[in-house]
Amino acid sequence: MKKMVMFTTLFFNKVGNQSLLETVKQYSKHFDIYLITSASESDSYYLSSEEAKRLLPDNVFFFRQSGWFKNIFRSAFSLIKGITNKKNRSEIRIDNNLQNLNYTFLNLISFHVSYFSLFLLAGKLKILKKLPYVDYICAYEIGGVTPAIRYKKAFNRKAKLFSKQQGTILYDAILKGVESSDKNYSLDHHAYSKLKSFDLVCMTNDGTYGDLVLEHYGVDSSKYLHIMNGISESIVDFSREYRYIKNNREVIKLVTVSRLVGWKRVYLGIELLNILVNREGRYNFTLDIYGHGNEDEIHYLKSLIQKYKLQEYVVIKGQVSHHAVASIMGDADFVISLYKMTNVTNPLLEAMYLNVPVITLSDSSLLSIVKNEKSKNRFIFDEIDEIAVLEQISEFLADLDIVSVREIRFKLNGTVSHELMTWEKRIGMEVTKLNSL
Repeated sequence: MKKMVMFTTLFFNKVGNQSLLETVKQYSKHFDIYLITSASESDSYYLSSEEAKRLLPDNVFFFRQSGWFKNIFRSAFSLIKGITNKKNRSEIRIDNNLQNLNYTFLNLISFHVSYFSLFLLAGKLKILKKLPYVDYICAYEIGGVTPAIRYKKAFNRKAKLFSKQQGTILYDAILKGVESSDKNYSLDHHAYSKLKSFDLVCMTNDGTYGDLVLEHYGVDSSKYLHIMNGISESIVDFSREYRYIKNNREVIKLVTVSRLVGWKRVYLGIELLNILVNREGRYNFTLDIYGHGNEDEIHYLKSLIQKYKLQEYVVIKGQVSHHAVASIMGDADFVISLYKMTNVTNPLLEAMYLNVPVITLSDSSLLSIVKNEKSKNRFIFDEIDEIAVLEQISEFLADLDIVSVREIRFKLNGTVSHELMTWEKRIGMEVTKLNSL
């Protein structure tokens, strides 16, 4: 069996996105995998090593750093933040720019130190003969790019070099002409500038225009794949047994499932309930919000709920294991996804796979995969601005014939949308491309 080493700053999430776990599971059917990560055991967002071992076959080996350098930089950052940034919680606002982090100087330095330490760890493992010569070197997300290049040059020159990117934030920056000058894009810019030297880039088509970004950075179209994410194994397994049973409940249950990051605009769901309940007098709507978020995000959402007196209608449920997502969606009347840029999201694709009605926003990437079909309970709205789209959606829901929606859903029982692919199919396409290099 061929061998692959993967470099990443990530590990397998306890909750939320399961792309790395699903990728490694599928790749392990074709390659022995050696995963090297700077995500230490102390990172509580990730699975422990023992938990991960139970989920993966015996030909997957991973090596995690102790995380001492991260702890040093985090401590320094927290100290400086505490001195210079004592914000009143009432002043917190949601930043819905497309960055997940606003990078300070210390943050940027810590990431570069992380990249170098990944290379040092790999070198140590190679010297100790814990890493064999491999056929492929994979840079998973931007944090793996630099150490993957260094490792190939130092230890494994004949290996094919490829990268996996789960979407990108750079398209917006390119349009503004700030991809190389704005520090909030500097890590991504630094990594993408090196991708044209790779043998292959596997870019997820998640609506962030990754193909156009790769071309902007000089990656030839023959050297990248631009394909949608797969449907998680837990969703596929659930769908084999799940059958929707029509209910006659008066309550119409809306659900959001996403990480609580400003640009994912979960707050729009609360604004929608404000219109339905407080303006339209539709007291039969509820909204459950699932997802992991930091204290500022959660505080902001709670402040909106309190502001609109929606405590009886909107509940923040918090983070949830991915295995529970399918049943949460199955119990909902609608899954809502109102992201700022892309709505080709994992939860939305999974909801459609389970034939759960969805309310989302139009973009070219989404419409290249699925159609706006009422016959499949897909309700896709064009956005001019936030206020206008909330008016459209609230009008739709206020006039909704929920009996008809539930009847259509019942008729779709057991069917699977042919447009949507499993992780097995997606990784199969990548493996075919890798074997052709």
